[in-house]
Amino acid sequence: MQDIERELRIKQLRLLLIVLLVIFVAMLSYTIFWCTSYNRNYGFFEKTTAEVIEHVEIKDEYYDVLEYTVDGNIFHKTTSYPSKNNIGDVITIYYDTNNPIGVIYSLDNKRIILPVISAIFGVGVVALIVVYFLLIVGNKPKLTSRSKVQDKQEYVFIDNAPISTNVIIEQRSDNPSKKSINNSPKIQKSKTDSKLTKTNKLTKTRNSNNSNKTSKSRNAKLAHKMNNKSNKKNPTQ
Repeated sequence: MQDIERELRIKQLRLLLIVLLVIFVAMLSYTIFWCTSYNRNYGFFEKTTAEVIEHVEIKDEYYDVLEYTVDGNIFHKTTSYPSKNNIGDVITIYYDTNNPIGVIYSLDNKRIILPVISAIFGVGVVALIVVYFLLIVGNKPKLTSRSKVQDKQEYVFIDNAPISTNVIIEQRSDNPSKKSINNSPKIQKSKTDSKLTKTNKLTKTRNSNNSNKTSKSRNAKLAHKMNNKSNKKNPTQ
């Protein structure tokens, strides 16, 4: 039951991780594109100060007229938004180094916010990846003492035929005093040795019996020949 719940958690985490990876890739791509475009358009603007010297009325609204100096040259610029300042106030502006008459009044905060959000989101995705791999490693079954035992293959040749013996020695749970030994190599070897000794003994006894029979038959033949010779020499008897 725990294994099933763990597998379900792993699948859910995998799906969540895929979705977050897609979002992170899209966010990172947008951040890189936006920052590249912004730096290409405004990366060469420099910061300076400007003084509000007067107000100009345009369509019933008043706008600031700014005066600032670049490399000893004095420039005047009318703001593009209605006046929020008083005459004599000093404000910060950014001018184009290639064309000092081009002015912006503030830098976009997205140049800082977007990289920070992408970095935080990336750290969260990396943390989820680490958790996912830890769950996978923890989900692997642990090796038991039985699984650690490796089967050994030994071959015993009987009558030029190889016989394999698997070594697995296990303890029965119902009767711990008895051990079941399946195909132990020592027992197999002892059995084969006993078989070989028995066959050798049988062959020796057979050979001895055959030799005894042959010697007896030879002795009988010799005795028969001797009797025949003695009968020929003494026919009257």
